[in-house]
Amino acid sequence: MDKQEETTAWEQTIGEAAERGELLQASMSGLRRSSDEVAPRTVVRPVKLKSGFRYQFESHHKTKVLHENLDPEAAAARIVLLMKEHYRQAIFKTPEADLQLLLNKKRKSGAASEAGDREDGGERNGFP
Repeated sequence: MDKQEETTAWEQTIGEAAERGELLQASMSGLRRSSDEVAPRTVVRPVKLKSGFRYQFESHHKTKVLHENLDPEAAAARIVLLMKEHYRQAIFKTPEADLQLLLNKKRKSGAASEAGDREDGGERNGFP
């Protein structure tokens, strides 16, 4: 499998998990370049609102935390965009496994590792 296929594989895996509502949590960090416009860390988690199921993006800036709720399809696209454009590393938690993604300077997946099967049904220490 070449690097282009690997990139497509991680995009597809994360996108499909988010669209199916199976992404339990995501944490993206390691900015490519320091910027006041982009948060040094972004956390994504599922939330149930009156308007339905959404993913909440929590952007941790220096002095504030911003929240934005997106539908699953938009969230999948936003995660891929953030990883391609701004962040170097991420951890994605799904019911089946945890996925660690590390992207190199050329935005290719240099290393991706998958933790073992989740025997706890997607929960760690009682928290999803």
